[in-house]
Amino acid sequence: MGILNEFLGFGDSESPLYGRTREVINVERFSKEKSLEFLEAGFNESGMSVSMEEIEKAVEILDGIPGWLTLYGYMAVRKKNIKVLDQVVDEAVKIAVRELSSLIKGSRLYEHVLKAIAVGYRNWKNIGYFAESRLGRPVYDKSLYESLQKLIAASIIEKRDTEYDFLDPIYREASKRL
Repeated sequence: MGILNEFLGFGDSESPLYGRTREVINVERFSKEKSLEFLEAGFNESGMSVSMEEIEKAVEILDGIPGWLTLYGYMAVRKKNIKVLDQVVDEAVKIAVRELSSLIKGSRLYEHVLKAIAVGYRNWKNIGYFAESRLGRPVYDKSLYESLQKLIAASIIEKRDTEYDFLDPIYREASKRL
C-alpha cells in the first residue's frame, strides 16, 4: 500500500491526484480457516474436485495472502491441474523481486537490509552489521532508520518489539534473490 501511495503521488502537490478523494480498502491476511474456505469455494464454483490436503498445503505456503491465494486458484483452474503450487510460488517470487527491485533502485542499502532480515538477522544491530559488511562502509543510524521506516511504510516488513520481519513469506524469498 505504501508503494502504491508513493507511486500515485497522493502526498505530492505536483501530482495530478493530489487532493483528490479516494477510498482505501484494506484486505487483511485471511485466517487459515478463511483461506481454506476461500479456495474450496473457488474450486467448487469452477467445478474442480480438489483434495483438502492440496488446499491445506497451498494455504500453509501462501500464508493467507489473498492475492497469492487468488493467483493459485486462477492458475489451477486455468491449467485444470491442482499441482501448480510450485509454479505459483515461483511466479509470485518473480513479481515480488520486480517490485523490490524498483523500490531499491535509489539505494543499495535497502537491498542489504532486506537480505539481512530474509536470512535471519532481525534486530537493529545485526541488520546494520550485515549491511555494513555487504556495502564495505559504515551505515549511519539515520540511514538505517530511514530505510527500515520506508520498508515498514511500504508494508514489506513490520517491527515487533525489537525485531523486524517480513509481512509476507514470498517477499522474504524474493529478498534472498536480490
